Amino acid sequence: MKRRFDSYDMDAERDPYKTDILPFPQEITLESNLPESQLLKTTDEIFFYGVNSKSEYFITRIAREANQEAEAWIYLKLSSGKIYQLQETSRFQQSVNDKRLFSCGGLQIRYLSPMRRWRIFFNGVLKETSENGTPSEKKVHVKFALLWRASTDPFDFKTDVKSKALASSLAKAKWNQCTPPLEKLFSALDFYAQCGIIMGTVCLEGSDEVNLYLFGERLRFLGDVCSMKDMECFHILGHISKNGRFVHVVEVSLPNVVENLIFGFAAVLTGGVLPLEDNGCYLEKYINGNDIEAAFQAGGKLFHLKGNILESQNHVQKDKDSNGSFTVNCLDFELNSQSTKERKLLKRKEFNSLTEWQAGKGIVIKGKIMKSSRNTMAKTSAEPNKAATPLVLHFSEGSCQNPDMTGGKGSSLGKLTELSKNFQSQFVVPNGVVVTTNAYKLFVTDDILKEIKNLEKALYRDKVDETKAACQRLKNEITKKSIPESIHGAVVMNLQNAFPDRKHGYKFAIRSSSTGEDTEQMSAAGQMETFPGVTGISEIMATIKKCWASQFNYVAVHYKSGVFYSNPQNGNQDMSISPKLWIGASLWAGHKIVLKDDGGISTEDVAEHEKESCCLPDNMALQLGRTAIIIEKSYGSYRDIEWGLWNNILYIFQSKRFLSYNPGNITRYYPRGLISMYRHAMFFCVDLFKHASENISRAQVNALAFFGRIINDEELLEMAKERYSDGHVKLLDKKVYFKIIYRIFYGARLTLKRLTKDYKEYALSSIKYNNSEELFHHLLFNFSDLTLAMGSHIILSETSSLLNMVIFGILQKAVGEINTDVYSDFSKLLVSSDVESADVPAAMERLSFFISKEIKPEDFKSMKTEEALAWLKASTTTAGAKYQEFLKKHGHRCLREFDVYSLAWESDQQPLVRLLQNLVGNVAKEKPKKKQEDFEKLISQLKVPINYVSKLLLKMILSLSRKAVQNRECSKSILMRVVNEWRKECRTLAKMMVLEGRIPEEDILFFMTLEEVKELLETRSPRIISKANHRRRRQPIIDRYIFPEIGKGFPKPVNADENVAVNTNENLSMKGIPVSQGVATGIVRVALDLDEASHLQPGEILVTYSTDIGWSPYFPILGGIVTELGGLISHGAVVCREYGLPCVAGLHGATRQFKTGDYVLLYGSKGFIQRMPTTEVS
Repeated sequence: MKRRFDSYDMDAERDPYKTDILPFPQEITLESNLPESQLLKTTDEIFFYGVNSKSEYFITRIAREANQEAEAWIYLKLSSGKIYQLQETSRFQQSVNDKRLFSCGGLQIRYLSPMRRWRIFFNGVLKETSENGTPSEKKVHVKFALLWRASTDPFDFKTDVKSKALASSLAKAKWNQCTPPLEKLFSALDFYAQCGIIMGTVCLEGSDEVNLYLFGERLRFLGDVCSMKDMECFHILGHISKNGRFVHVVEVSLPNVVENLIFGFAAVLTGGVLPLEDNGCYLEKYINGNDIEAAFQAGGKLFHLKGNILESQNHVQKDKDSNGSFTVNCLDFELNSQSTKERKLLKRKEFNSLTEWQAGKGIVIKGKIMKSSRNTMAKTSAEPNKAATPLVLHFSEGSCQNPDMTGGKGSSLGKLTELSKNFQSQFVVPNGVVVTTNAYKLFVTDDILKEIKNLEKALYRDKVDETKAACQRLKNEITKKSIPESIHGAVVMNLQNAFPDRKHGYKFAIRSSSTGEDTEQMSAAGQMETFPGVTGISEIMATIKKCWASQFNYVAVHYKSGVFYSNPQNGNQDMSISPKLWIGASLWAGHKIVLKDDGGISTEDVAEHEKESCCLPDNMALQLGRTAIIIEKSYGSYRDIEWGLWNNILYIFQSKRFLSYNPGNITRYYPRGLISMYRHAMFFCVDLFKHASENISRAQVNALAFFGRIINDEELLEMAKERYSDGHVKLLDKKVYFKIIYRIFYGARLTLKRLTKDYKEYALSSIKYNNSEELFHHLLFNFSDLTLAMGSHIILSETSSLLNMVIFGILQKAVGEINTDVYSDFSKLLVSSDVESADVPAAMERLSFFISKEIKPEDFKSMKTEEALAWLKASTTTAGAKYQEFLKKHGHRCLREFDVYSLAWESDQQPLVRLLQNLVGNVAKEKPKKKQEDFEKLISQLKVPINYVSKLLLKMILSLSRKAVQNRECSKSILMRVVNEWRKECRTLAKMMVLEGRIPEEDILFFMTLEEVKELLETRSPRIISKANHRRRRQPIIDRYIFPEIGKGFPKPVNADENVAVNTNENLSMKGIPVSQGVATGIVRVALDLDEASHLQPGEILVTYSTDIGWSPYFPILGGIVTELGGLISHGAVVCREYGLPCVAGLHGATRQFKTGDYVLLYGSKGFIQRMPTTEVS
């Protein structure tokens, strides 16, 4: 059978799906909820579980059923020992229109990206119990927002069953046919699993928010119900916290098909999953009551599992009805493993004593399905014949409930009218009619359509006054047109039928009812108008036109464009009743609006006793509550209900969906949308130490290639040893050595030559596109351009890193350890000229010198930025020529240059000019080009003793290393040119989407994922605009977060804690990594961003978190640099060595321990910074 999850090819070009840029369409289909029509014969379930070493558990499940019903489980156990469970498991689904969403009552499970990320959200009441199982009736309001992220590929239980195990289990069963019923078996086993993590926050009523970080699985069940009749299954799902291994063992029996089929998977510690092998598997259940034991093989290893179900946690969930039974239990277990070689030497009885048992936690799922079908589908009204759609409908007509014909309010009144007949004693819906969308289509003329087109053009130009004028012209065109006689007659006839006794004596409320309003996609609350107290046919007709025109109010038009949104709600399930005496919001001002008998309205003062008393009796409040529950259950969603009370009769005017808005921001640290172009922005640093168990020194030197320094972290090293304990990792074999040598002496040069040739005149777009969809698909088609350029840069960076490792190894071997002298000598040897990143500040320095020759520095500094930019552009002097030369060579660079949201210097020149204004006047002369230092002289200055052989080796390697640094920096510059082309085309796409009315502003695009951009182009979903707006509002806060270089556990900014102890000692000294030679004393300037850096003065010592090329202009005026991040090969280190500035890197906490104004000694050669006493400064 063909596998469903084996479609990726990371070497494929021009294919965004095979290269994992976008999820495959079939992945979206599998992850999406099924249509209602399939739910009678197919299961549609989503299941999550997670556990950690603190015995915290989270288990949830939603099983969708027909008629918008669903079943949900929630089991939450915290480290306090308290357990919270969902009591009412059968509820309604909140949405059947969103294919991404599984919901049941207050529980929502939505995929953000299929097979990659899911969001789990709940806001409601859970029953609280204790760990020892003590019964309790306490109910607690709980709110949690969790994010599930995949850590492995999906494992398909339908296709990944080993043939030998399958044949053996089929042979045990008695078939009802001559051939094995494989089709029935595979239909029943249609489910898949994925290992991952669950992280997020839980908020309990009256308690502080707590963080959850759990490890577990996600299961998606899609089995055929008929094929599953009488099927019994037993699942063991486990996780080892020490090494991160997941196991999942399943035993399935299906009468007349298969008996005791054991299959599943064991996760490789490095992230993959391996199916259980054909032989050696057994499973014994409920030994001595609660014990289980299993043995299975995977990846050449034999695993042995022994587990126990704890009595106090025995029933996470236990359901039993005519459909069957389903039980979930918590499990404590131990697991050990043996390689094939070890097994050959031992008998089975000796297995337990040989290897170490590792403790784990998980769950056991036991189920049996009895029925082969589900409840019947409720009858639904057939789709109306559009050609025969009436112009006017009474509330009681069945077609009135179709929102495509009667809009949000109209369809709601139709549904409420039907409900009022079924619950006559509860409430009444006022009599009335709806003028349908068909009538509106008949009313719209060519002149109105012309004005609509003019409004669209005004919106594309994004000019407020022009848009308001276009709105008003369109409204005027609608109100001045006559209503066709057919519509007039239909309204009159239906009103006569609805109100036969006093058709001219009634006062009518005429309300707008738009399609698409009051849905989960868009509220549209208050965007269109309502007219109360309307009398007479002529006034009714005029008011109908006003309602149609009100959809083109300026506020309503921009609401639909995505600018205005309803306020978020907290989703609390408490019912709230807001009564008002009389009508109108003016009650709060101390007066009331009253309808007069002869028509019109009047304003009267409210009596004092009416102000102070409750206007709603208790019995009516209870009746309102009961009515709300009836309506809520009938709609299958939470409702916002408009009501009125007259002569003790309850009237219901409207019921719309209650939107508890949450944009899907699970954690507080959401990245910008389009940063997802770079699919892996983070990596597991533990993977750098894969050789830790064999050669710890080599593993530490590997870290040097990335961090620029040795990482002495025992916990990290132990974790690496455990992670790579599955198999022996060879350091380097002969083939790898040959590839390294080839790349150093020839391959790197060839790679750079090919990269330069391929991207010399790179331009992403050479043709015009008719619309944003065409441009977006063009971008996706060319996505591999980024991958190829990045791949070349990585190859050249690896070459440089390998040579650096050799140099570092020579120095380390000469001393016998890694000390300050090794770091200091290494940084001295790495000094190199003609490095492109160092040329940026040098070029700026030269440019500022020539500017000061043409114009007085104080005059240039005093100019407005716009004036200075205009002068540079217009200048025919050497300064003007140097400025254009700089833009041509470095204009594609900028701060945060890997982020497509950033603007390159050539696109936004004002930041560059401001930097030049800061630099002008501080450069007295043009500096000559720095010459490379003589090798013999350089060697003589080393502190590390070098023998003759090492000296010869260094001489050869050093020249290669310096050339490799130049190649690396050159390739990065080319890569940044490619990124800048994408940056410009993304801006073009954003402009085009604004012109097409798809997004309200250009910047919004950069706060969407690529999947969201694709969906927005296909659907114009306002939900996506809303989420992007939310992320953009959060971005200034997120930009201030600083995260640790190596993250462990729950991500948390290092600058989030305001209670960090600051050492005020006058002689405070901190030690880091010496990355550039020299000694300096001076005033400290702590700057975490370029705004703060703009205050730098000549000779000051910059203390910052990290630098990139955007900081380059400040290097020529600095006295020295201290960074918290970085090492020997970081940007700051490379540029400081070029400028001869002392630099210390890896000095964690420096930005908080030192403050601007401190006087310090910076010793680059020794790698420390020391605060100087005030007396010594004076």
